[in-house]
Amino acid sequence: MEKFPSLVLGPNQEQIPDWRQISLAELCRFRSMVQPDLEIMSFLGDGIHETETLTIERLDRQASHMAAWLSKVLPPSSKVMLLFENGPDYLIGLFGCAYAGMVAVSGVYPSDFGSRDRLNYIVKDSECSAILGKKKVLEAFQSECLEVSQEVFWIPVEISETYYKKVYNPSLNEDLALIQYTSGSTQNPKGVILTNRNILFNLLQQGQKFGYQKGDVGVSWLPLSHDMGLMGAALMAIGAGGKCVLLPPETFLKDPSNWLRAISKYGATLSGGPAFAYQMCLNINEDTIDSLDLSTWDQAFVGSESINRKVLEQFEVKFSKYRFKNLAFCPCYGLAEATLLVSAKERNLLPLFITVSREKLSEGYIVETENLEDQRSIVSSGNLIDETQAIIVDSSMNICSDRECGAIYLNGPSISSGYCGRFSKNIESFNYEGKLYISTGDKGC
Repeated sequence: MEKFPSLVLGPNQEQIPDWRQISLAELCRFRSMVQPDLEIMSFLGDGIHETETLTIERLDRQASHMAAWLSKVLPPSSKVMLLFENGPDYLIGLFGCAYAGMVAVSGVYPSDFGSRDRLNYIVKDSECSAILGKKKVLEAFQSECLEVSQEVFWIPVEISETYYKKVYNPSLNEDLALIQYTSGSTQNPKGVILTNRNILFNLLQQGQKFGYQKGDVGVSWLPLSHDMGLMGAALMAIGAGGKCVLLPPETFLKDPSNWLRAISKYGATLSGGPAFAYQMCLNINEDTIDSLDLSTWDQAFVGSESINRKVLEQFEVKFSKYRFKNLAFCPCYGLAEATLLVSAKERNLLPLFITVSREKLSEGYIVETENLEDQRSIVSSGNLIDETQAIIVDSSMNICSDRECGAIYLNGPSISSGYCGRFSKNIESFNYEGKLYISTGDKGC
C-alpha cells in the first residue's frame, strides 16, 4: 500500500491522511486503496431511475488516464475548466486535473440560462488553457463561444475511457487546486482560489460538524459546478467514505418530490439545500408521495439564503406524517470564499430561533421583543468550525459588541486568500490582533 505522511482520525473514527500534508488527489487515491469497491455515486439521470454508478476504484483509474492525456497536451499547473452537467464525469474531470497536478476551474453549468456568456467571461478571467467536458456539450459550446473557442483546448472526457496510459502527479498541500466561481447573481462572478489544504480541512470539518457516521448516504440535486453541490455532496462522500445519490438540478426544479423520493428510496441520512428548496416542497401534491418514508433523514441542512422560520415549521407539519423530524433541520452558514462550511447546528439538536424587534434589527441591533407588530424570528447558524474565527465589524471598521449587527469577517484554514482575474486585488480584509480576516460581504451578529 502506498504510504502517506501521517494518518489522523476521520469523521468515521477511521484513519485518514492528515489534511495538513496531503492533496485532493492523494485523498482519492487513499480512499481507493482502503475501500476500492465503495460506490461513491449513484446518478439518477431522470431524477427517478439509476442510470449510472461510480465506484472509487473506477474514479481512481479513469482519473489517472485523464491525467495522462492532460499531461500530454498541457504544461504542469495549467488551469482547466470543467464543463459538465451533474454526473460521474464531473468527478472524473476534477480528479483528472488533480492527478495531473493541474488546477480545475469550476462554475459553469451547461444547461443554465446564460451559460455561454458565463463561459466566455470565466475563460478570460481565469486564463484557463483548456475546457474539459462531454463531447456533445463541448461541440455545442465551441460553435457558439467564438470569443474564446480558438484560445483553448477542447478536451472530451471520453478520452479517459480509451487512453490507457496513466499519470499520478499530485500537487502539494499548499498548492492551488481549484478555482471556484461564485454565482454572480448580483455582480460579475468571482474566481475564489482554493488550495488542497483549504479543501481538505473543510471536508474534515463538514464530517465532524454534520456528524457523518459510517454508512451515511447523502442525496443532492445541487449542481456540482456550485460549491455546495461539489464540496457538500460529492467530495464529502469521498472524504468520509460514504455515498452520494445525485440528481440533475432540473429534475428537482420540475418536480421537487423527486428529491424526497430519492431520500426515501436510498434511506438517506444527509441532504439539504437553499431555503427555497423547502419552500418548493410545500406545493407537492401528497397523492404522489403516499409511500414516502423520511425517517432516516436526520440532517436536513439549510443555508445559502435567509432562513424563514415559518417555512421550516410548515415543512415539518406537512412531512411529519412521512416521519420527518423537526430535529433534523440543520441551519448552517457558508460561502465559496470559505471553501464551503463556516458554521452549522450540531446533529440531534433542535434549531435555535429567537424573536427580535424588526425596528431595532433595521438599526443593527438584536433586541428581543414580545410586541407582535414588531416581531421577526431569526435563526442561529450554529457553531463555527474548528480553528476558525469570526469578527463582526461596523461601518467605521470598529469591532461590534454582542448583539450588534455588522459585516462578517473570517479567518481560518479553509478561508481563501483571495480571487483570481479582475478581482485579484479587490479582496477586502481586516487585520485584527495580528490575524488577517477576509470580508464575506454578509452581515451577522
